[in-house]
Amino acid sequence: MQIEIFFDFSCPWCFIGKRRLAKALSARPHIDARIQWRPYQLNPGAAAGFPGGRGIGTPRRNAHVGTAVREAAERDGVIIDLGQLNRFPATLNAHRLLRFSAAEGKDPAPLVDRLFAAHFCEARDISDIGELAGLAAECGLSPALVRSYLNGDRDTRLVLTADAAARRGGVHAIPCVVFERRFAISGAQDSSTYLPLLDLAAVGLPGMTIAP
Repeated sequence: MQIEIFFDFSCPWCFIGKRRLAKALSARPHIDARIQWRPYQLNPGAAAGFPGGRGIGTPRRNAHVGTAVREAAERDGVIIDLGQLNRFPATLNAHRLLRFSAAEGKDPAPLVDRLFAAHFCEARDISDIGELAGLAAECGLSPALVRSYLNGDRDTRLVLTADAAARRGGVHAIPCVVFERRFAISGAQDSSTYLPLLDLAAVGLPGMTIAP
């Protein structure tokens, strides 16, 4: 089953949503899920020369959102403290790194998790090439090759084009999960919410029926 996830590494709900979707998939072990990660930058202007990103919001709004995120994340076994973050990072290079990883034949899931955790749990700067190279090395990639790749512009246009295409295609909120290009849902839904969509999308796939 093809599952497309439109996301950004600076979105805590995308981190939470990834965990919840994984839980739903574990409840449907007969589904061979092939997840494709689609870039959707929350701060695309950072790619145009503002590496520090922009401010997240007012202190009052940050406190409200931070509480909601922290409580939701804790229910899924993740510790997120938005109080240690004060800016959206530029994520163009992080999305490029994901493409590089795929080209190297790596499963993208560990790298996606590692980058999310580095940003939200460790307050590391995932816009920094040195940091990205180190995190990539933890996932089995050559840090030297990663540095060389990120210091160039390979795949930059592809990421920006994919981002723009998502917006033109109607993606306005992330995470946005699309099943078999037939059913889509936005937001970090509870894992149980994904189950009926997985079942519906499975209908018509070879050897698949609706799960009980």
